Amino acid sequence: MKKVFLSMLVLVFMLSLVLIANVHSVSADYADWSIVKSGSLSVEQQGGSTVYIIHYTYTVTNKGATDIVIDSITDDKIGPIALPLDEAGRTIPGSFGEPYSSLTFTGTYDATMDVQNGVVSVCNTATAEGHSGTNKLTPADSNEVCIPLPPIPPVPELSSSLLLGLGVLGLTGFVVIKRKELKLS
Repeated sequence: MKKVFLSMLVLVFMLSLVLIANVHSVSADYADWSIVKSGSLSVEQQGGSTVYIIHYTYTVTNKGATDIVIDSITDDKIGPIALPLDEAGRTIPGSFGEPYSSLTFTGTYDATMDVQNGVVSVCNTATAEGHSGTNKLTPADSNEVCIPLPPIPPVPELSSSLLLGLGVLGLTGFVVIKRKELKLS
């Protein structure tokens, strides 16, 4: 009985080693990746208006030993980020042929309304989704990026005496013009 118990114990131990080795080999073959996000603000003049544009860069890095394919990148402020297009204009996923390589994508966000509404900064992240072979990868979340926005200069308040002075000046101009029109007639 003792011999059977020891045999069973050894068998269970050996099976657990095999399972651990299999789990380890699966995770070693599985891809590892990351996404890093950065951004900068530009102020542009468009049609006589000031426009505030945030330019984002998304760098996706394959940190593993297997090829991976990017299926999508989604910015939580912008939405889907455009991936490269093939000759027919269809979206194709970015593929990593070699481990430890990186691909860079870009996106823009118009922050003009945020500035006009007094928002101090725009903070957000991005998520990359992809696969390696037939395995879906765990989504990679980027770092949070916060872009400070400039304050809009306050509109000066017109005092009542200034408004009264402008009104008198306007009325004087109107009277002078009317007087000249009467003399001409």
